[in-house]
Amino acid sequence: MWSVIIIGLNQSKSLGNCIESVQKACGKLGSKYEIIYIDSDSDDNSLEIALSYKDVKVYLIKPVRRTAGAGRNAGANVSQGENLCFIDADIEMDENFLLTAEKALKEHPEADMVCGQLEERLKNRYTEYFAAWTKRKIGWLDAPVGGGGVIRKKSFEKLRGYDTNLIRGQETELGFRMNNLNMKILGINELFGVHDSGVDTLKKFIRRIKGMAYSYAINFIEKEKALNYKFYEMAKRNF
Repeated sequence: MWSVIIIGLNQSKSLGNCIESVQKACGKLGSKYEIIYIDSDSDDNSLEIALSYKDVKVYLIKPVRRTAGAGRNAGANVSQGENLCFIDADIEMDENFLLTAEKALKEHPEADMVCGQLEERLKNRYTEYFAAWTKRKIGWLDAPVGGGGVIRKKSFEKLRGYDTNLIRGQETELGFRMNNLNMKILGINELFGVHDSGVDTLKKFIRRIKGMAYSYAINFIEKEKALNYKFYEMAKRNF
């Protein structure tokens, strides 16, 4: 069984499209599935939108820090599937991704996680930079792609989930813990989804770059095995 976990915070504009794209992708699976939506106490009408889809299991959480990690961990805790697919509500999933990921997991039983490619919806000088940064190689990866991926539930439980404190860099941090446990992340040549970052101004671009910089700081610190508390605190800030 598959559990697709959508996380959202104030993303009413994109949530409906995200849910419907997940429904299409799930419809191609040869296995049973469930769709879970975790709302991190949105201030808009995201919760009402999710509740309008009868086949979506909707949960409201009120974490101290409304991070992606908190939402994903909450979804995993209520999930029933052996495979967990995480996706942010500002991403539309490609209809063939789950089917391709299912095949990859069967062909590579040694893989703990499978990630696809991520594209930006907006095409401008800012998102071209992100597109180059998020482009993943095909084969074995050091860290999962931002925004989601598929992981075996037994592997996720062994990791004890995401770090719920991090605003940025949670995928990078998870990746290094996976590496430390000799877990494997497989990158496949299949589109995971189309991301709506909304980065259309210099101010938004700088804010996102700061988050990416702290993600790299975590990357470097973990590799050197010398976690610096100051940098970790910087990564936890909401940029």
